[in-house]
Amino acid sequence: MKLLRITFILSFALLLSSLTACGGSDPVNNNLVPDMDSGYSNLDLNTGNVGLDGTIIETGTTLASVIPGSAHLITLALAPEVSDVSFRAICTGGSWVIDGNNVGMEIISSNGLYEWVAPRTEGSVQLVFEPIYAGIDETFGMVVIVSYNPYEFSVLPDEPVHEIMFTDARTGYTAPAVAGELLVKLIDDAPLTGILNLRTGQDYRVLERISRNEPIFRMKMDPDVDLAAAMREIADDPMVEIVEPNYFAYTAILPNDPDYDLKHEFPKIDAELAWGIETGTPDVWVAVIDTGVDRDHPELDANVVPGMDFISGGDGLGGETPGDGVDNNSDGVPDQNVGHGTHVAGIIAAEANNGIGALGIAYDVTILPLRIFPTNGDTGATFSAIIDAVDYATNISEVKVISMSIGTTYESSLLQNAIDGAWLRGKVLIAAAANSNTNMPYYPAAHNHVVAVAAINKSGDKASFSNYGGWVDISAYGTGIYATYFDDSYAFLSGTSMATPLVSGCAALLFSANTNLTNEQCVQILTMYTNDVYENNPGYIGELGSGIVNPYLALSGMLNNDPIAVDDADSDGHLTDYGLE
Repeated sequence: MKLLRITFILSFALLLSSLTACGGSDPVNNNLVPDMDSGYSNLDLNTGNVGLDGTIIETGTTLASVIPGSAHLITLALAPEVSDVSFRAICTGGSWVIDGNNVGMEIISSNGLYEWVAPRTEGSVQLVFEPIYAGIDETFGMVVIVSYNPYEFSVLPDEPVHEIMFTDARTGYTAPAVAGELLVKLIDDAPLTGILNLRTGQDYRVLERISRNEPIFRMKMDPDVDLAAAMREIADDPMVEIVEPNYFAYTAILPNDPDYDLKHEFPKIDAELAWGIETGTPDVWVAVIDTGVDRDHPELDANVVPGMDFISGGDGLGGETPGDGVDNNSDGVPDQNVGHGTHVAGIIAAEANNGIGALGIAYDVTILPLRIFPTNGDTGATFSAIIDAVDYATNISEVKVISMSIGTTYESSLLQNAIDGAWLRGKVLIAAAANSNTNMPYYPAAHNHVVAVAAINKSGDKASFSNYGGWVDISAYGTGIYATYFDDSYAFLSGTSMATPLVSGCAALLFSANTNLTNEQCVQILTMYTNDVYENNPGYIGELGSGIVNPYLALSGMLNNDPIAVDDADSDGHLTDYGLE
């Protein structure tokens, strides 16, 4: 039998040194043998395989990551000839968990289900499963590298995604969702193994865990299962906190208009004055959750770091393996075949003073591209991908701002849960109000702890397409915005998708100018120091946020210690702001 293993890398050098310390060898060459007391034969994949958090590990080169102290679901999928055999599970670090209790580094199980908690320190760990039967020499095993670096993790299942219109009986709301899929969050103290026991008929399978911080799983129902009935049954289980369909969200972009002036927005928001104070710093990262970014674009190549794909099936350009953290076709990671994410990234951080093209509002900050859309921006992004991307950005300390030019009318408790986690970790989340010219809330913009951005046109009027309402926090220019586009080009685009990164870039300038700034302070300063939006929009009083974003006013107010921006007059833990004091 081949020895199965999962590798989690801090860097290739760390991987090699860690495995050497364990007595193993380079896992890429498929010849790793744990240096333990027992001998191990090769494992035939036809005999069985090992799963981590629902993802089957089929090769010795699969990349993944676990965070120190995190809990994980380990499963053994066994062939019939060994299905009745009990296994002794041994770990060289961390602990096995039974009924919520850490029970040590060795247990015996006959059902192939295990919960394991990683050690709280970085390093390599071996998980080994030995059969308790003298006639069988079929040992499973994996080597785990535990690291705070979340750049590598297991490959997502590559399965076709089909769209249905799902009606939620609880709310009566109908929206597009992934056919046959549910997202399930267990209660905090539930054993992870419980996810495999939710339905007595076993007419589903766990595809993957979509959050590194919370017990949230993506589940696939059999084709003949009534999704609404399965949702009701799972919701009744005391181990379950939330169950939702895997809804879609869409980009918030409108067709381009080439007659708009180049970068008309910058003079109106005093951008040049703002750059006299701050242009950004590479230590401040903005996570762009979108269609991906053309990293080879000459306006972006110096300001974009390798990102991550959160969808399956490649990117339409060919040769990409989703989620492996590798640029398989050598054309930029992560790739895409639409320009939406590249345009968003350029609005934030296109390079300046390079003699070509345009520039971003925060042209010295760093972009982290996180791709959630498949082959084109007209195809929806699943909520499982959005939650995974938010969670991923949450675990990266350099990320200060999460920019989301996406929207849907469905309010997801699971997405709110991920957003709350990001907010508690100090992130500022900014999202598009969307383009339906309605006051109906759109999400994630209308979620708590998210700055919702409406769009105005170059005359200062509400853009004809922009949503509005009391849930909007701020406005920004969003028509005829000139910025980078896919394949080293440029484009004029309109939408709240374009207004959102302008606000995200301004937030990044504040973090660059004040390294001690909290996310709450950033949001409140950003929304206090604005241009008047209601002089031109008397019919929308209170529905376009606090005003039009102005980075110069915000930077000046913060750095001049304006009492409006920095005082907590009533000592309630909030800065002075609309409705907070």
